[in-house]
Amino acid sequence: MFDKVSIRKAGKKTAVDPLEIFNGLTLRGTVENIWAPQNEALVEWSKQRENDDIIVEMNTGGGKTLVGLLIAQSIINEHREKVLYLCPTIQLVEQAAKRASECGLLVSTYVNSSWTNREHFDRCDGPCITTYAALFNGFSIFNREEIRGYVFDDGHVVEGILRDCFTLKFKHGSDAFDEIITLFQPFFEDSYQSEIVNDVRSGKYEAMLYLPQFELRREKEKLLEILRRNNVADDDNKFAWNHIKDDLVRCCLIIDGSGIEITPPCLPTHRLNVFAAESKRVYLTATLPIKTDFIRTFGIEAPTSITPSGKSGDAQRLFVFPEGEEDEKQREEAENLIEDKKGCIIVPSYKAAEEWNHIGEIFDKNCDEEFLESFRGRDDNSKLILVARYDGVDLPGDSCRILILCRTPSSSHHFDKFLENKLQVSVLRSSKTAIRIIQAIGRIFRSNTDHGVVVVTGNELRRWLSTPKNIVHFPSLLQKQIKLGEELKRNVALGNIAYDDLVEGVLSGNPEWDNFYSENITQMETEPDQFLPSWISEILLREKRAFQKLWESDYQAALRLFSKLCEETQRQDIRLASWYRHWLGFVYEELDDHISAFREYRKAANTRAALGLPKNLQDLKASIGKQDIRTQQSTNIFRIFESSYPRILRDFDDLRADIIYGDKTNPCEEALKQLGELLGLEASRPDKEHKTGPDVLWIDHESKSLLILEAKTDKSDPAKYRKKDVAQFDDHVRYVNAKFPGYEKFLVILGRNLDVTASCNPHPDLRIVNIEQFQRLCDIAKEIYKDTQTLGKSKSDCLVYDWLEFRGANWPRCITNMQSTLAIDLKEKPRD
Repeated sequence: MFDKVSIRKAGKKTAVDPLEIFNGLTLRGTVENIWAPQNEALVEWSKQRENDDIIVEMNTGGGKTLVGLLIAQSIINEHREKVLYLCPTIQLVEQAAKRASECGLLVSTYVNSSWTNREHFDRCDGPCITTYAALFNGFSIFNREEIRGYVFDDGHVVEGILRDCFTLKFKHGSDAFDEIITLFQPFFEDSYQSEIVNDVRSGKYEAMLYLPQFELRREKEKLLEILRRNNVADDDNKFAWNHIKDDLVRCCLIIDGSGIEITPPCLPTHRLNVFAAESKRVYLTATLPIKTDFIRTFGIEAPTSITPSGKSGDAQRLFVFPEGEEDEKQREEAENLIEDKKGCIIVPSYKAAEEWNHIGEIFDKNCDEEFLESFRGRDDNSKLILVARYDGVDLPGDSCRILILCRTPSSSHHFDKFLENKLQVSVLRSSKTAIRIIQAIGRIFRSNTDHGVVVVTGNELRRWLSTPKNIVHFPSLLQKQIKLGEELKRNVALGNIAYDDLVEGVLSGNPEWDNFYSENITQMETEPDQFLPSWISEILLREKRAFQKLWESDYQAALRLFSKLCEETQRQDIRLASWYRHWLGFVYEELDDHISAFREYRKAANTRAALGLPKNLQDLKASIGKQDIRTQQSTNIFRIFESSYPRILRDFDDLRADIIYGDKTNPCEEALKQLGELLGLEASRPDKEHKTGPDVLWIDHESKSLLILEAKTDKSDPAKYRKKDVAQFDDHVRYVNAKFPGYEKFLVILGRNLDVTASCNPHPDLRIVNIEQFQRLCDIAKEIYKDTQTLGKSKSDCLVYDWLEFRGANWPRCITNMQSTLAIDLKEKPRD
């Protein structure tokens, strides 16, 4: 009966060691053997395989994909359970699947809700290769699967893609955008932000508004009604909505001229199955030299790190810095240099792309892989323009040998821009910028046999690359190549060599160039391995735990954690501390302790005005007068109070009436001088009094710091800040350096957020502050004099100090907490 039944008998045990797996494969494509760095990576991973989180750092072009596929197969063979291999884009899914096929590995793919060879995944024959979005979206089919392992290709982009998956987005001009702006406009106008509201409504990209948590909490139901009315559960936001719909008040609502984003302040990755304790996670990356993003995203301080040695991916790069003091001149020189050559141009925005589109084609959402293949195959002087595409587009080998990196890469997320530009928390910014630059360079350099040219344009980017604390985040070879490029720039300026000859030497493989490069690249120095402040890792771990408790409504635990965060961070970075303090206020509100909530909100807003101050909450005047602290500022104010009150109140009304936009700046400048004096500072108008120096100068000799202020209140759209408007600050800095050597300087243009012309090279610390911020300061100063008079306690300069502290008007906080925009940022204003 059973004589014709054929049963396959179990064979020898399936190989688990990844190298043994590779040796058993039938190779059908370009892969002929394992390179030494790949071998080293796999051996080290095998030794550490019991660890849950492992980072494998390999240079771009070093063969990460094959390493990741073999690791995925090893986990499958060991546990007979499912594994996902994750890629940032569909294009990279296809590339990884092709590489697996060339090696004889059985894989399935899942893209655009469609499977290929699903049986391989279901039977645990091989991994499923899919996108991050397919895994992380709010309705992921993989939530129903039991997954043992995850391999993250290009692991450095996980944080950005995760944030996209948890973020609601409403474009400028949409019904939802207009309704949300209208709902919160009264609050913003009461908070001295009406000008920013108008800029946002008109589509100015750099204008940004943060809705404080207390206001989001107060208007939650109205916001929910707007979202429902605009079909948030059914449109493109439905995947993110499924993640955050029950936690809206614990999210940040941030508005700029491009649209509105609602996103968690710290991604709740603890809720995702992928980060469960029993899962194995391997992160393949070329650009994670420091672990700040890893900590912030996953809450893991010290993952196992594997960095194989060897030259794999060590491409030969010539860095070119075109001559010219202005960005525009550098761009012209770059165009001339590559006029008859094929190249790729990467810019941070569509606005910046407009400067290049006369010589190239923009790769946008309407382009596909066929478009890229066409470009790769061309043998002409075609130019491809990538807009903020720092990853996912590969142009290896002869397909492209020249990359133009135009201007400093920036984040595409409102949340990152808010922390970096509005709160001015800079401690994390340099690592993110470094990652984007390394990604960009990796578009054309994919192996150690690659050679080519990187042309750098834009003074801000060039300054960034020359700063040691920035390039420390680069691999050592890349640091050396940049420094060699700077030395060659010096020689070009001296006439010792021409860029045309250098570029030709690289592209043609000239032996003289190769010898010169080999002899000199090793002589370049690199920066120390660790430039990140030692305290930041522990702070970021505490941040992750605090927001996790908040997300789970464990408010007592969140209270303890945020209190500790504020205490620890205050000593290191007061701006980051103000962010945590704002959330501490939110926790107190959730616990119905409104007095404590107001106290924390007030302290946060006094450091960063963009965080906002709630109305109609009980004041904390009982604390005034209990400190025995005085400063020169408080002593000066008390002297004015004793001699001039109550006449001084009428003076404030006159000043307030002159601090406005108008055709004449003289009344405003005089009012600003008098406001400085009423704030207890030494104030003058050097340009009027001595025909040299700034319009207005405020000085505090006790702290040895001063404000250089230029009033451009007579400018309005569509006017621009031109070269003479910003270049004069170099003269002003020299002026104050001669008179007040060693004083800290704050540089401010008082005016609207207007374009800064391309020919300008603003001082990196020059900020644009709108008129409302000084009107607000005038109103606060008036309240301080009234407070000093009305409080029923003995009057003294200590009392004035308390009021300055309470109102956030003590020097220099009254300036540093103002909402502002860097003049440099106004040179780049993308409008999609």
